[in-house]
Amino acid sequence: MTRGEMTPERELQALMQRLEAEVDETYSIPVTLTPQAAICLIGQLQLALRHPGNTGAAAHVGRKMIEGLLARLREGGFPAHAELAEMGNEVEPMCAHCGHCGAPIRNAEEAREHVCRFDAC
Repeated sequence: MTRGEMTPERELQALMQRLEAEVDETYSIPVTLTPQAAICLIGQLQLALRHPGNTGAAAHVGRKMIEGLLARLREGGFPAHAELAEMGNEVEPMCAHCGHCGAPIRNAEEAREHVCRFDAC
């Protein structure tokens, strides 16, 4: 069976086996960023980490990247950049919003209890 003939499940399984074979904890990818690019990357990571479904290993790596970038900004003499970027860590996690009235819905209980002000229309 060729790649094009594989079912999506078998294709994913084959890819996962290839990924496992490529694991090399000693290899790293060096990245060079300006302080401005670093705070942009930190902001994008912070935004992704606010999503309630973003948990697990990838979220842990994202948080560690933020910590490392903040430390490098401070070490490099850019404490104001670090302070600005750190402000994004203090924002509340994202929540859903009612599609009609825009009211925030932070959890399943609020979703069950929400009464949209436009439902009466």
